[in-house]
This record gives sequence, structure tokens and C-alpha cells, in this order.
Amino acid sequence: MPTQFRLLVADDEDSLRSVVVTELRENDFHVLEATDGAEAISLLKQHTFDLALLDMKMPNASGLDVLHFIHDNKIKMKVYMLTSMDDLNIALEAKKLGAEGYLLKPFNIDDVRQRVVEALNH
Repeated sequence: MPTQFRLLVADDEDSLRSVVVTELRENDFHVLEATDGAEAISLLKQHTFDLALLDMKMPNASGLDVLHFIHDNKIKMKVYMLTSMDDLNIALEAKKLGAEGYLLKPFNIDDVRQRVVEALNH
């Protein structure tokens, strides 16, 4: 995948975020990272992204809060939610707001890369 694709990875777990960001950068994606939901929203105000990976539970603003911001501001981008909760209601709400889907933690990093590539190819 070419580097023109810009990705946002927002997760308050430093080690998990670092693994995802490193993997995506090694596959030639341009990646910005946020440590919480408020920082993710700030980055969304400053930059355009093709895809975001948003942790469901983050301080200052949840992944759903960030997804609401994307939806309310009609930002055109793909979104996957990252969550350790397998909750159908949350998944349906995220889908209603435009999320492509969600990845259940703990996940295989190869699955993350594959989902990102597939989403950007469509």
C-alpha cells in the first residue's frame, strides 16, 4: 500500500498503540497517533485521514465520542473500533454512526493490517 494513505490510531494503551502504529508504518502507511479521545478529535480538526482505528474506552473522550465527532462533522473516512467488549449494542451503535466494524482485543496484528488494507482498497 502506498504512503499517501493517512491513518489515525487512537488508544490509551501505550504498548498496544505502539505495536499497531509500528506495524502500519512498516507497511508504508502515514500514521498519526493519539493517546486519548480528546487528542484524536484535535488531530481530526487539524488533518485529514483515510482511516481511523479508535479504542472504544479512552480517557477524555471515548471512541464512540470520536466517532460521533466524525459523523456529526461529515468527515469522510473509514473507521474501525478497537474494543475488549463484545457488546452487540455498542457494535450496532458504532455501525449506525458509520464504523466499518470493530476488532476485538486482543487481536492478531496481521488481522489489523489485513482489515486496513481491505478497507482502503474499497
